[in-house]
Order: sequence, then structure tokens, then C-alpha cells
Amino acid sequence: MKRVLSIFFVFTIIISLSVFGNIRTESIVAGTVKMTKHDEYRYIINRLNLRDTLPLGAGAGGSFKSGMVMNLVSFEQYKDSVENFDNRRLMIFNQDYFELEALKSSIQLGKIPLNSALLQNAQSYLKDLKNNGFMTEDGCLTSKGFYWAFNIAKSLLEFIKK
Repeated sequence: MKRVLSIFFVFTIIISLSVFGNIRTESIVAGTVKMTKHDEYRYIINRLNLRDTLPLGAGAGGSFKSGMVMNLVSFEQYKDSVENFDNRRLMIFNQDYFELEALKSSIQLGKIPLNSALLQNAQSYLKDLKNNGFMTEDGCLTSKGFYWAFNIAKSLLEFIKK
């Protein structure tokens, strides 16, 4: 098992090093900038859609069903965690977390789910967003709203806390 993990570790290093040739940046998701060569940003899109993701490399995070794992940022600590894989720990989250994460993710992808029960206390705020040109009638963020998506998500989460 250690040999397989060591090969995986070397493979991860090679992939990480190969990504940084001819770097370009481009914004795809609200509030983010990517630095890639050929990446279609699938990892972030999959994370925002709450799909299972395998964390590859130091500092990467991933999730599997209701569990999440974060690889250590330090290259040496990450290497040690791969070599001692049986000691890894997984964080388990309850369903409430995923409902909030789905709401936040939807907003970051440009759509406020107007039918979400979580937003029942935010109707006046949602009306203000429409009236001020931040979103359309069906909850899609305009370019103005997309620019402020993180702030909008944070404001909506404040309504949920109440």
C-alpha cells in the first residue's frame, strides 16, 4: 500500500509541476480567478455543485458523501500524510451544512434559488435585489449581481440566522 501511495505522491507532484507552464488567468465563478494552462475549472464547478471530489496534492480539499478531507498545505506534511495514509481523518458534516452550502454555491454559480425554504425571511431583500438590477425575476444574477455574489450570499445567510 505504501508503494502505491508513494507512486501516487510522485504522480501528484508531476501533475502539479506541469500545470504551471504558460499560465493564464480567467474568471469563471463569481469572485474567483483561476491560473491554468488547459483547465476547464471542473474541480471548482464540481465542488460548487456538491459533487464528490478527490483532493490531489498539498492543500487540496475534497468531499465524499457527508465527509470532507483537507490535505495539509506543507509539502513535507502532505508527503508524510500520504505515507501514513491509515492515520488520515475525515470530517463528517450534518445535512444542515449541505443545505447552506448548496444555497451559497448556487449563488456563486449565478442563480438564487428563489423557491428555497431557507430564504423565506429574505423576501424584502430579494425584492431589493430585483429592483436594483442585481438579479432577474427568475433569480439569475445580472453582471452587476454576479460581481457582488459573495456579498449577496453573505447577506442572505444573515437572514437565515434570524
